[in-house]
Amino acid sequence: IGMATLPAADVKFDTESPIVIIGAGACGLVAALAATGTGGEVVVLERDPVPQGSTALSSGLIPAAETKAQKLQGLNDSVARMQGDIIAKAHGENNATMVEAVCRQSAVTIDWLNDEHGMQLTVIESFLYPGHSAYRMHGTPSKTGQELIGALSRRAEELDVAVVTDAHVTDLFADPDGRVRGVLYVRPDGNAETLRCQSLILACNGYGGNPEMVAELIPDM
Repeated sequence: IGMATLPAADVKFDTESPIVIIGAGACGLVAALAATGTGGEVVVLERDPVPQGSTALSSGLIPAAETKAQKLQGLNDSVARMQGDIIAKAHGENNATMVEAVCRQSAVTIDWLNDEHGMQLTVIESFLYPGHSAYRMHGTPSKTGQELIGALSRRAEELDVAVVTDAHVTDLFADPDGRVRGVLYVRPDGNAETLRCQSLILACNGYGGNPEMVAELIPDM
């Protein structure tokens, strides 16, 4: 992710938020909705001028099994079936317990986005996503990532989630035990600001900026 971790001791932070989320793509905005729904105060920091992330460039489809949307469309699926598909596609190299947890949570998340936040996610029945043995790709009406990120952004605005754009996070501040205490972000004019937090969520799209992790986890790259 390309951020430096600096000592938090003696840092005088400019502002504070209990929860800070880095990245206002689908991952970051969904995390913000979840935190806000449980009474959390959130600030989302986004590097770009508008929230979009890689979600806006994608088809915006979300795989999930045993959802209400599948059942309404007469589609049979199960957590175990989805888990099996993912493990088979990864040639058994993934962690089965983690895969099962993600698959089990998938329906909870899709149903929650529809029921609580009006995302209107339905299942595409025109093709099977490679490696899937059931129709389980959920998307907004136009089935585009741009529409999904737009719907999430509007919902975050309705819930008064603070999304700060043009805020490029460059450094994390942490205690000696590794607990993150805050972040530093830079504005387009070069001014830097610090923000203290109790919890930090990294939603800035993987570890492509970390050569060591790429070498360890995706050696083919």
